[in-house]
Amino acid sequence: MNAPQQINAKWIGIMLFYLVSLSWAFYIGRFEVVYGAGAGVVIFLQGFGLVAMLIYALVSRSLLHSFYITLIVLTSLNTLLIVGHEIGEYRPTYTLTIPADYEGCVYLFTTDAEPSDFNADTHGIAYSPKGGKYLISVEQDGVDITDVLQSSNMNALVIYSEDSTLMTNYHVACININAEKNYPTESWDRSYPPCMDVEEFQYLIELGWIDESRLRETVYTRTSDGTDWEVARLQGSGD
Repeated sequence: MNAPQQINAKWIGIMLFYLVSLSWAFYIGRFEVVYGAGAGVVIFLQGFGLVAMLIYALVSRSLLHSFYITLIVLTSLNTLLIVGHEIGEYRPTYTLTIPADYEGCVYLFTTDAEPSDFNADTHGIAYSPKGGKYLISVEQDGVDITDVLQSSNMNALVIYSEDSTLMTNYHVACININAEKNYPTESWDRSYPPCMDVEEFQYLIELGWIDESRLRETVYTRTSDGTDWEVARLQGSGD
């Protein structure tokens, strides 16, 4: 390859890298950042690069060279934005394993346990890790049935003390497991299972099926004027 061909290949390469990095960074900024604010950052960087290029061209008296250097710098900055965003958005995946022969509703109770893989027991009770940036996959008998989460339901279980001065909240999610392991992915085809109510919750505690000590609970107490509630304490297995 002679010198002019090498120069042309070099220009084509950097232009392609720049256009790809610009498009990707702008897409992330426009559609994956709150209010599309990231797009403004990307546009600002390109404008800043243009101004810097003109200043450098005046100093160096070489417009072509300054343009090439500017493309390299902007491509690098766009790439840094992309890599930073992808690192920030990374979410590990933990697996909820359902017993092979289980059918019916599985109840996922919120806990303060550190994120890790977890299992549902033979009664369909599972204790999900504390909230955070992670994803959950669902597996039964070696089959990935994560689609079941698309038709999950949630409920807040509210229990009052006898004198009505304390209110305790627990959170539970419900997913319905069927024998066919076939779950709809389209919103119009989903059915949402009824979730656990307080009466059933207290009954399962009495049976010993639910380990109350593992649950994350939020306890509220009445305000001094008795017209509202305020958080008294958070309690869970991590406390």
